[in-house]
Amino acid sequence: MSSVQGQQGDTGEPDVRRAEHLEQIGRTEDALSAYRAALAIDPKNADLLRRFAHCQMR
Repeated sequence: MSSVQGQQGDTGEPDVRRAEHLEQIGRTEDALSAYRAALAIDPKNADLLRRFAHCQMR
């Protein structure tokens, strides 16, 4: 998580935390929506893009 914080600051962090939580509890579609919201704020964040792609493959 710290790598995402370092790249994004605080702007997309709540969306990333929410996406991770939703993914952990099996709510993949909701997690993808949260990742999209975070990516809308920081579309060039490579770690976030990787997490989004990983979630899509589940």
